Amino acid sequence: DVRYAPDIVSWQEAPSSIVQLIKQRIRWNRGFMEVAIRYGRLLKKFKRKTIDAEITLMGPYIQAFFLINYWIWAYLSLFHIDLNPLIINMTTVTPLLTTVTLLIAGIALTYITKPRSIRNILWLPFIQLYWFLECGITFYALLQIIFKRPSRWVKTAKTGECTEESVKTILNP
Repeated sequence: DVRYAPDIVSWQEAPSSIVQLIKQRIRWNRGFMEVAIRYGRLLKKFKRKTIDAEITLMGPYIQAFFLINYWIWAYLSLFHIDLNPLIINMTTVTPLLTTVTLLIAGIALTYITKPRSIRNILWLPFIQLYWFLECGITFYALLQIIFKRPSRWVKTAKTGECTEESVKTILNP
């Protein structure tokens, strides 16, 4: 039973640099994929209670597939190869649908962001760039698993300072 509590404040930690973001996402995605390999048998039957676990554990594999699909699409676009039309259509439609979906999601985010500003639309290309970055990171994590690279814990570096005074200033402006 989930309830909304308006008096609760939650803080979200974010990496301080792009390098830290990449290291963190490699660690997360590799962990998700290793858990999916180890405990995937528990998710064989679709249940409403496990849908979030299924999405979380299968998400990195889907992202890696998308990156491979982009590469195939680029290769087929550059070099004319006689393949089954179904393969050509699938490698064309999948990136197109992904781009359209990300565009719609970005427009929706632009619309619901307060204060509304037409300048927020300028952020839309970065959503696509972030998607490519995430797909590449996930593919790298998949390669680490495939080639049985030893996993090692890479701690996300912390920056900044959080004091009682700074928290009070933020919470009670």
